[in-house]
Amino acid sequence: MLKFGAVVLMAGLLILGISPLCIAEKTEVTPVEHSVSPATKLANGLGNALTGWMEIPRQMAEVTNEQNAFAGSTIGLVKGLVFGTGRTAAGVIDTGTFVIPPYDKPIVEPDYNL
Repeated sequence: MLKFGAVVLMAGLLILGISPLCIAEKTEVTPVEHSVSPATKLANGLGNALTGWMEIPRQMAEVTNEQNAFAGSTIGLVKGLVFGTGRTAAGVIDTGTFVIPPYDKPIVEPDYNL
């Protein structure tokens, strides 16, 4: 009986947690203005250095959506390796030079992987 109660409680919490996402209306998102400082450059650099490898599955998915699965697993893989290496290198450079201006011009766009 205790197991059943725990399952019902977990299911209820899951439903309550998901329901706000289901009824949220789409609103126009305005860009958030943030201060540009050495900390911003450091954060972007660390983000790029640590998540540069995520370009591999990202590029594979993009090429697969544009062309086909074979192209995604070949061309997308190569693109991902190149873009990932570039993003990681840019992150290392930004991290190493975060005290040197300019702070508002990242080496790669977008600032970090999303």
